[in-house]
Parts: sequence; structure tokens; C-alpha cells
Amino acid sequence: MKNNFLFSIALLSGTLGYAQVQKDTIWHDYLDQKTIKENATGYRFIKPISKDKFQVESYSLENVLISKGNTKTDDPNSPKYEGQVIYYQEGGKEMILLNAENGVPTGKVISKLLDGTEYVGEFREGALYDGFLVNEYYDCYSKLEAKDGQFLKATLFSKLNNSYQQVVTFKDNALQLEEVFDANGNLIASLTYDQFAPIEGVKYTFSHKPLSVASIQVYKDSLEIESTSFYSDGKEKIKTKTDGLFKDYTYFNKNGEVIGEFRNDAGYEYESPTYEGTHIEFNYQEGKQDNISQIITYVDNTAVFIRHFDENGILNQTITYREDGFSNSKIEYWNPDGSLKAKIEYAEDGYTPWEGTVFLYNTTSEYKAGELVEETTSYKNGKVFETKKDLKSTYYDKNGKVLGTLTYTKEDGYWSPLNGKSFTMVDDLITDEATYEKGLLKHSINYTISNGKKVLKTESFYENGELVKQITYHNNGEISKEETYRNYEQLFSKFYDSDGKLIGAFDHKNTDGTLLTFFDNDILQSIVKYNNGTKLYEKKYTQDYLDFSLNSLEAPKTYLQSEIDFLKEGKFYSKGELISTVKYKNGAPIEGTVYEDDDYSIVVTNYENGLKEGEEITFSKYDPTTITGRTVYHLGNKVFEETYEERRVTSRIPYENDIYHGEAIFFDENGDELSRLIFQNGEPFEGTRITNLYTSILTQTYKEGTLVSVTDVNIEGVLLYKKTKENEKSKTSSIQVFDDADGSLVYSYEMYEDTNLHGTVSYYENGKLQRQAKVNNGILESGAIAIQFNNYLYNTEETNEASYYTLNKKKNKTQYQLFNESDELLMEYEIKSAKNPTMKTPLFTPFTPDQLYPENDKNNSWRY
Repeated sequence: MKNNFLFSIALLSGTLGYAQVQKDTIWHDYLDQKTIKENATGYRFIKPISKDKFQVESYSLENVLISKGNTKTDDPNSPKYEGQVIYYQEGGKEMILLNAENGVPTGKVISKLLDGTEYVGEFREGALYDGFLVNEYYDCYSKLEAKDGQFLKATLFSKLNNSYQQVVTFKDNALQLEEVFDANGNLIASLTYDQFAPIEGVKYTFSHKPLSVASIQVYKDSLEIESTSFYSDGKEKIKTKTDGLFKDYTYFNKNGEVIGEFRNDAGYEYESPTYEGTHIEFNYQEGKQDNISQIITYVDNTAVFIRHFDENGILNQTITYREDGFSNSKIEYWNPDGSLKAKIEYAEDGYTPWEGTVFLYNTTSEYKAGELVEETTSYKNGKVFETKKDLKSTYYDKNGKVLGTLTYTKEDGYWSPLNGKSFTMVDDLITDEATYEKGLLKHSINYTISNGKKVLKTESFYENGELVKQITYHNNGEISKEETYRNYEQLFSKFYDSDGKLIGAFDHKNTDGTLLTFFDNDILQSIVKYNNGTKLYEKKYTQDYLDFSLNSLEAPKTYLQSEIDFLKEGKFYSKGELISTVKYKNGAPIEGTVYEDDDYSIVVTNYENGLKEGEEITFSKYDPTTITGRTVYHLGNKVFEETYEERRVTSRIPYENDIYHGEAIFFDENGDELSRLIFQNGEPFEGTRITNLYTSILTQTYKEGTLVSVTDVNIEGVLLYKKTKENEKSKTSSIQVFDDADGSLVYSYEMYEDTNLHGTVSYYENGKLQRQAKVNNGILESGAIAIQFNNYLYNTEETNEASYYTLNKKKNKTQYQLFNESDELLMEYEIKSAKNPTMKTPLFTPFTPDQLYPENDKNNSWRY
């Protein structure tokens, strides 16, 4: 329910209205961005009222008025509501009345229900701060309540007020409790939360057209133990039960008959899930949840057959897989009346179309004996965009006029461009053009899509297939940048403003001149001036992606970030406001606070007398209030460094001569000390390091510079891995690897110098010993061992299905057996001489733990 209840916040905190002033209808998609009619979810009109005032009206595709308000700009990229905004509900009645400033809701907001009930709230900084906000959601209302900037409660209820109510209680803006009441107000279910994760109780999920129960889930100790999903008429659709290891599904039709049973891994213990039976998926679209979307049949954990259905539940495609469950055997396409439309059979590799017809989106392809015979790609209106036949493509516009042709050569069944011009179409618009001569690319054009129209972006020129020149364009069609190349190396660039005026030139080979960069939205990002490799001047801009994330329908705001004369002075800004002035000399900061950023971080560093001094703090670029790291300097030298996760310090490590040195402290999620570890000359020396790996806790103990103990324990307290060394001088370590689920022993062995297997190597299943061998520094001396088969080194026709092999050595004889994944024997022979030069197995290559079979990622030494 998180998304449903908070939907209104996203809607009203920055997506208040965007339109372009024009006489024709402006079609928009579900994000309110301009699009073509075929992709539209609604439309709007803009009517000029005065020079700086325009009225915007938005409608659904069913011609129902959704919202109305005014803007004061005709800029199609950034119009925002100003003043009163009205949102409408069923029957054209007013529902939400609020005021907006520069597109952001502010002040009083009034919500009205169909029965005349009114709720009052207050917006601050684009979010509900106090009171109530009600939003319409199909046949329901969602009511959000806040106080002093904190969400208190959210309620979902029917417009008719004679059905269920779902009430969610918040604490610190996180879900705490979810309750469901019947039409008489009786509590019928409750569920506790930790943040947004269900913990204990019963969860109801609702359909909203009309308000009805879609599913009921039962949670215990954060795990879903059973659930029931329902058809729109209230009859059971799916029932599940979970025993902690597996999740079993039973599917029913509307007559109550079982139509499928399925089992898969519950997702808590095993890395390789179980898939067995018939898995049925239903449509998620509102009003169509009763319709099946696909049925997958599994045998032995492998998908063997899939049936796909359209949104109305009508079969339109079936796929038959080969035994591997990934490669195709054949695909069949079906007409609405159930008759076969076409089919395609695949080659033995399971990926190459062999015989028949392939339908892929708007392209139809005919194959015979693995060769493409004919292919047709169409526009959305059904008219032909490209025909491909007899080693020739012909391209058409939407009116049927020929755009160009391209001929091909064919080699090994593949068509390669020879002469002519190719076109690429996306969403009915041409996005790329390419010209070929004698099989080599000569010229190419790339377009971007903006407001449902194609805009020229780049034009590239080639000689002998090699790029020699590239031109980039502004959105208005003027040249933005010209670049020349030779031998794939960039030589020279020229830069122009949106009026075509030359504003910079740069010699890349000699790093000389003025270099400009632009954001993807064609806005200037930086200007840097060089003199024969020496940076003299830099001016950088930044875009506010936090603002963009709240209001993604327009380009993010651009602000001056810094302006530096590297021989004199640098100035740094926050959202255009000066926050620091720094003295520079010979290209380096001397005195003051420097602000630097990249795509992820903002780093704030203080300089005194040309050296770093005091705190250097790293903040998240996406949340400038969140510290991600802190380092303290004195006279340019690191004193200590702190790491952070989720706004809390996780470690504090001292430095000397710019490397770890001294006693480090590690902290848990509450900020309490976990452990201490002394570093010497950058390496762990004495103590313990405890690391939270999220799914387990890793403990590493060092003595006199040697790692003498490692344990890895999962969050349930099950020991997963243990490594011990008798003392700091020992060359061998003892390893034990345990089962993730029940903690039973799986592997036991030694390692020599933390590299090769050594000593007694034992493998267990369900706690029982299966194989045991004696190994000396990686070389098998006696007993049995299983090793993963390396298909890259040893693959032949008779071993291409091999998964592992076993070696069983007794005295001077070794039995070799090769198996596939199903444990079927593929090959075996006996090696009588320990020095047999024709032996096919890597008997004399030292074995390492990561080669053991069955594979276990805890045998990888890099993990610990």
C-alpha cells in the first residue's frame, strides 16, 4: 500500500502540469510528457490569457477533465502551475483545490469527496505538512494525514463508504501498523511492520475497481507462510503455503477446479531454486486481474513449455524449450479463434531460427533452412517501414514513399551491409541513418527523441571505415561541436553556442585551448582553458538532480558550481550562491575550503598554506545532508579516516605516512564499538575486525600480522565458515565449510600458504562423509576427491557435457571418472603409472579449494 497511499505526494509535489502552447491537442504519456497520440494516456490544451499567463486544462482519453490551472511561461520544457490549481473527480466535480508557486504546492489544500465531505491540509516545501490530503484512485479514496511534517495515518476506503477500510499508521514516516476493517467497522486483520517490511500478522491487498479483496497473506517472523488470491467475484484463484524451505502453489479456475500446481524455493536458504509443476501468472492491470498472462510448465527444475496470453486472456504464443530450459525448440503463434497462425522451428543450438516465421514486436521474419528469406517491419499504423528480401532492404516513410535502399553481401548466413543507406526506427520515428559504400560505413546520422519528435544530435563521417569527423548539434539544429580524428585518436575540437558563434577550440594532442562539455540536455556543463598542458581556468555547472527526482517531467535546474583561476583565485557556489573563496597558486589551492563533486559525491576540503588541514568530508550527491566519509588531515598528512553507512560511522582508522597505522575501531549499526585492530605499515597486525556483510557477520582475528582465525555466521546464528591457523608462523590453515540452512559440515580441509589444498580433504552430505583424500600442497596422494571439470582447458566432443570428475588413488593406481550434472558417468579409465605422459587429467596440477565439487562459494579464498 505504500505506493497507493503516497501516490498523491508524488503527484502533487512537482508534477502539477506541463504543456506546450499550441493550437492543436497536446498528447501526453503516463509521466505527463509529450508523446504521439498512439502512446498517449491523456491530453491537454493551453490557452493564452495574457502575456505572462496561460490556462492549462488536462483531460483523460475518455475526455474527462482532470485538472485546471494557470502557468506564467510558454516554455514547453518548464511550464509550471502558478496560483490556484483544481483537480477533478468523477462527474467533473472539484476534488482538490490548492495553490502552487513555480509548480510546487504550498499553503492550504482542500480535498472534497463526492458526498460533500471536506478535508483541509497544509503544504510546505511541496509536501503535506499538516492536516489531510485525499486523492481519488478508481472507485476508492486514499486519505493521508500529517502533523508537523510527519505522516500519521493513511486510509483507503470506498467512495460508497459501504465496504472495507484499510488504515496504515506511520511512525517517523515509516509504516508501523496496517489494519483492515469490514463494512461494519469490525477489525478483521492487522499486520505489524519494520520500516516497510511486513513482520507479523495478516495483510490484505485490494483491487480498486471496485474495492475488493485481491489477496490475503499471513506473515510470521517476517516470512509469508500462506496466502490466498481471489478472482473479482471473490472465488479463490491461488493458494500458497510455505514451510520455510519450499513454497507450494495451487491454482483454481472460477469453477473451483484445480488448473495447476507448482513448487519453488521459498527464497531463504537455497541459492539454486526449485521449479516443479505448472506455474500460472495473472494480469496485473486494473480490471483485468482475472485473466491469465502466461503458464509455464517445469520438469526437473527446467522450463519445458510456456503459453503466453494477451491482456484479455486469449492464447497468442507458445514456446517449447529444449532440455536445458533456455534454448528454443519451436515457437508457435495463435489466432484469437485458437487456430495456428504460424510457427518457427530452431536449429540444434536452440537460438538460430531454422524453418518458419518469427513475429517480434512489429517485425515479421521468414526463415528456410536457417537462412533469412524475407523480413518486414511496420509502423504502428500497419504501413510498411522496411522490407528485406533478396539481399536488399527498402525503407519507406509513413506515406509509403521510399526513403532509401541498402544492398547486402551474405557470408555464413549473415547479411552484411554493402551499398546504400539504412534507417533505424524507434516508436515510429527515425533515430539513425547510415550510408555504406563497398561494405564500409561512410556516413551516419543519429537523432534523439524530444517531445515526440526527432532532433538531429550527431553526424559522423568515415574514410575507409574509420571515423575522421563528428559533428554534434544543439537542440535548435545549430552546430554544437566539431571533432576531427585520425587513427581512432581525437585530434581537434571546435565548440559553438546555440547561435552558431565559435566559443572555443581545443587541441587534444597538445592539451591546448578551450575545452567545453555539455549535459545530455544540451546545457553547458564546463569550460576549461589550457596552455600546452597546463590548466589555467575552469568554470563548472551542476544540475540539481534532487529537484529533478521530484519533478522528472522537465530538465533539472542548472547552477554555477565553481569558477577557478588556477593562478589566482577560485570561487565555489551552492545553488548559485557563493559559499567559499579559495586562494590558488600554480594550479593548486593554497588557502580556503574547496568543494569538488562527481556523479556520486561532494567532497569538502580545507586548505592552509597549500596543505590539507582539518576535516575532509564526503557527502552523497543525491542527499547532501548524508555523510559517506570523513578524513582528518594535519599539515597535509592523514591523521585518521572514518567510513559511514546509512549516516552512521562504521570504522575509524588511523594513518601514518598516508597508510593505515595504529589502532582502528569498528562500530555496529547502533554506533557501539564492535572490535579493535592494530595496523602496522598499512597491514592488519593485532586484533579483531568484525564486518557486517548484511546476510552474515564476518570475524577476522590477526596475531603478529597473520590472519589466525576467520568465522562467518549468518543472521540466524548458523556458522557458515571457519578458518583457523595453529599459530602465526604456521604455513597451513584448517578450513571448515558448513551448510547455509542447517549448519551441518560440508567440507573440511587444510590450505597450504593460503593457496593449495593440503592434508585431509573431506566432503559431507547431510552430515555424512562421502569422500576423503590425502593431499600434499595440492597434489593427490591417496583417497578420493571430486574436482570441477574445466571445459575450456579439456573440452572434447565426448566431454562437452562434463561437469566434474573424481580421482580415487590407491598406491600407484588412480581411477578417473567423468560425470555430467546429472551424475551420469561419461568416461572412466585407470591410470597405472604416476608418471603417465599421455594422461588427460590435470593430476599433477595442484588443486585449490575453489576447484572442489560440488562448487561452494565459501571455498573461494578471496571471499575471506
